[in-house]
Amino acid sequence: HSTDERMAGQPVNERLQGYWRALAAAGIPFDPALVAAGENSPAGGAAALHTLMAGPAPRPTAVFAFNDQMAFGAMHALASLGLRVPQDVAVVGFDGTDLGAYATPALTSIDHPRQDLGRLAADAVLDQLQGRPGPLDRVLPVRLVVRHSCGGGPTA
Repeated sequence: HSTDERMAGQPVNERLQGYWRALAAAGIPFDPALVAAGENSPAGGAAALHTLMAGPAPRPTAVFAFNDQMAFGAMHALASLGLRVPQDVAVVGFDGTDLGAYATPALTSIDHPRQDLGRLAADAVLDQLQGRPGPLDRVLPVRLVVRHSCGGGPTA
C-alpha cells in the first residue's frame, strides 16, 4: 500500500507504520517499490499485485495485504500469472474473515475483535453525543491465524 490520497486513513497509516517498524527491527531498508495502493476490494488487491509484479523491484516472495478482500484478489492475480501460493509467493491478509478458511489455499490473516471494535465505535459516538470526552486512542489485541497461504498449517 502507499500513502497516496486513496489510502490516507488512520488504519492504513497505522498498518504502513507497522510495516516500517517491522522492517527497521529486521534491519531491512524500506523500498517504496514494494508498496502498492489499491481499491479496498478483491479487484483492488489484484491490481495492486499486478503493479508489484510489474515494478522495478525484484518479484516479492510474500505479500501482506491491507485486508482479506485485497488478499483474495492478490491470490487470484497470482494464479492468473501462473504463480503458486505459498510456494512462489506467500500471502497474508488482515481482518480474519471467516471466508479465509474456505479460500484455496486457506488464507493466513491477522484477526481482530470485530465486536469489541464495534462496541468502541458505538461508545465513542455516544460519548460525543453526550458531550463526554472519550479515549483518544484505543488499541485492541490481534492474533495471527496461520493457514496454508503463508506455508503454515491451519490453526483455526
